[in-house]
Amino acid sequence: MRLRALGAAKTLVRDRSGRIPAERREYLRAIVASAYPGRAIEAVAAEKPPPKVRSKVSVDDDSLEARCLRRITLEANNGDLAARILAFEVEWRRCFVDSLRPSHLPEGWTVDHTIVPRARPPPSTLVCRAHLKGKCTWGNACKYRHDGV
Repeated sequence: MRLRALGAAKTLVRDRSGRIPAERREYLRAIVASAYPGRAIEAVAAEKPPPKVRSKVSVDDDSLEARCLRRITLEANNGDLAARILAFEVEWRRCFVDSLRPSHLPEGWTVDHTIVPRARPPPSTLVCRAHLKGKCTWGNACKYRHDGV
């Protein structure tokens, strides 16, 4: 509420030319008065805003994010990081399913599925769909199979 009032006060102070309609000015004054009763609008506008929430995580913190960051950094130095991350994902999914017991999961979903995309067969082994319809404009330059169709 105070951050909103601070913005309203700054808007009122900046509007020296009176371009803000009177009803809007009253609305902004009411916001400032409710958050800072008895204080002048200029005094409120001169205040510094409260510090923002930190968006960066320091490794020196004891927050969950910092502990995870330290753990991942340590794991990266100790061997096969991809395998360890996959093992972590499997354990996290197992914990998720055991604790929340979701009633709807995607078809074929398991706790140990991998997020690595399946390897696709090379185009030269696949039949050209456009050729099947008689509409392939690539001819012999087509990367898909046309022969024996």
